[in-house]
Amino acid sequence: MSLLISVFNFLLANGETSGNDNGNGGDGLNPLIFIPIALMLLAIVILPRFAMRKKGKNINDMRSTVRVGDEIMCTSGIIGKVLEIVEHPGGEKSFFVESGCEGSKSTMQIDCRALFENRTRMKELKEEAARQAEIDKINKENKLLKKQDSEQSTDSN
Repeated sequence: MSLLISVFNFLLANGETSGNDNGNGGDGLNPLIFIPIALMLLAIVILPRFAMRKKGKNINDMRSTVRVGDEIMCTSGIIGKVLEIVEHPGGEKSFFVESGCEGSKSTMQIDCRALFENRTRMKELKEEAARQAEIDKINKENKLLKKQDSEQSTDSN
C-alpha cells in the first residue's frame, strides 16, 4: 500500500510538468496518475471479499455440525439446548431450542441463520487444544531428556 502511495505521489509531482504545454497553460495533469488510484480502489473492493468468504465458510461449517443436545447461542443472545433439528425443503435448517431456568423453561424454533455460536463445540475445541498442548509439552520434555542422555553418554566415552 505504501508503494502505491509513493507511486501516486511521484506521478502527481511529474504530472504537473507534463510535456503538453503548448503555450496556453495546458492541463498539467498526467493521465498516468489514475492507474494507482484505480489499483487502490480495486484493492479496497476485492480484499475484504476474501475475508468474508472465509468467515462465511466457517459459519456454514458451524451450522452443519450442530447436534441434538448441543448448547448454542443465537445472535439475539438467547442461550439454550438444541432439542430437535428440522430440515426444511431447499436445504434450510431450524432448531428447536429449550431455554430458561429450571421450572420456567420455554421452547422456541430458531432459524439456522440466527446461530451465533455452538458453545458445546467451542468447549470441545478448547479441551482438545489443551490436550494437544499438554502432549506437545511432554514430547518436548522427552526430546530434551533424550538430548541430555545422549550428551552424557558421549561425555562418558
